[in-house]
Formats: sequence, structure tokens, C-alpha cells
Amino acid sequence: MSDADHSSLLLPFFEPGLSAGVLAPLTSLPPCVPGYVDIGGGKEIFYWFVESQRNPATDPLVLWTNGGPGCSGLTGFLSEQGPFRAAADGTLSVNKYAWNKIANMVFIEQPAGTACTHTACCQTRV
Repeated sequence: MSDADHSSLLLPFFEPGLSAGVLAPLTSLPPCVPGYVDIGGGKEIFYWFVESQRNPATDPLVLWTNGGPGCSGLTGFLSEQGPFRAAADGTLSVNKYAWNKIANMVFIEQPAGTACTHTACCQTRV
């Protein structure tokens, strides 16, 4: 799948007013918290934290950074070891092999300026 295909696949998940139908099968998932980290120089890196399903207070924290030019860091989040899988039709399903079954996960989008990150010279989030 090309990076352009990933972008069109990810966009519905960042839109305000996400439909309840898309999230309905995911109501049993632990908290998922997206956000940005200011890394200075007008740059922010996007992350998505997913709490462990086992014991968040004592389970390890894993940082996942499979991104970079030509590949979204959210590929792991939405198609590999993240808590759910995204389909081309915009629906989500629970990933029974998700790593957050035994660990707290932080999926990091990097470097700044790619995919969901942004920089001072590029204020539009791609």
C-alpha cells in the first residue's frame, strides 16, 4: 500500500464528529489518547498512547516508531500491533494480537514534518 493510500485511510480517524458506527465494535478497548509533543523549533510530533489491557500500572511502556519518510508511523497502530485494524471502507475491528494486551504502547509519528506531525513551515497537518 502506498503512503497516499495510508493517508486516505487515516483521515477519517482524525476528523471531528467521528461516527459512532465506526467506533461501536471498539467500546471494550482501553483508553487511547492521541496528542502532540512540542520538540522545539516550531515542530510537534504526533503520538497515540494506548493503555495496557492487563495491568497498566505495572506493565511496561513500549515506544513504537516505525515511521519516517515514505512510511507513516501509524502503520503499526492501524495495521500491525495496535489495538485495532482499519479497513479501506473506514471501519475498525479489534486486533486480537495487539501488543497493548500486555504493555502500555506509545505509537510515535516521526520525523517532524511527515504524516500527522507538523512544523512551523508547514502548519497544515498532512
